[in-house]
Amino acid sequence: IPLGEQYNDAGAVVWSPERDRIILGARTGIACESLHYWLLQIDLDDLDLHVLMDSSDFSYHPVDWIADDLIILQVGYMEYSLLDLATGEISPYTMPTATPGP
Repeated sequence: IPLGEQYNDAGAVVWSPERDRIILGARTGIACESLHYWLLQIDLDDLDLHVLMDSSDFSYHPVDWIADDLIILQVGYMEYSLLDLATGEISPYTMPTATPGP
């Protein structure tokens, strides 16, 4: 899927529940110099690319698409958030911890 020449790195892809869209993180710049991060959504029917978020301070790593318009997003390296795709609202999220076995 062509993203455009402005992005030089992309990954961390999550699929929508209907399998008709993907969300991925991308960046521009060279390691540790002028890095800029993007969160992109692509409609797979027409390959329409939509920028959801961008920042020079934090990277975006989609983790899971848990409902039609709700994804778990890792911001930076440790913080997790819920992103409502319909409203653009971000709220804190705590990842569930594994329950120890018997």
